[in-house]
Amino acid sequence: MCHPLRVQFYFNLPEVQKAFHGNQTNLSYRWKGCFTANFKYNEADKDLDMLPALKNLLQQSVRITIFSGDQDGIIPIEGTLQHLKKLAEELNIKLTKEETWSVRTKEGGLKYEFGDLLKFLTVKGGNHHVTFSRPSQAFSIFSMFTINWMH
Repeated sequence: MCHPLRVQFYFNLPEVQKAFHGNQTNLSYRWKGCFTANFKYNEADKDLDMLPALKNLLQQSVRITIFSGDQDGIIPIEGTLQHLKKLAEELNIKLTKEETWSVRTKEGGLKYEFGDLLKFLTVKGGNHHVTFSRPSQAFSIFSMFTINWMH
């Protein structure tokens, strides 16, 4: 999401860059996000099909975690899940787990694992901007499923 002040501040923190393995070549300028004048976002871009890019990454054995709020009125979960199931089938990746995940003692949402490369998580009560509507669940996804998966 493009929230210029927060995002730009956060991604320029040295500890954040270190955690994300960012700025490994010690660039002399600060990180800038999609809110800069150089980013040529077009309203038509929202209709771009991401499945070919996901397929390419999965074919290269890049692990991917996707999450979405279960109250997302912009990108319905059912459609996303169907597309991911079809993509996994094309790549001969089986749906290996379908279960709930928790934050502390509360249900966080549903988790779908396709082999060891692709995870799709829903966030209970989350909208399109999960990081704002359900920040603790978003952080849990990042820490439990993304960081732990990388190690």
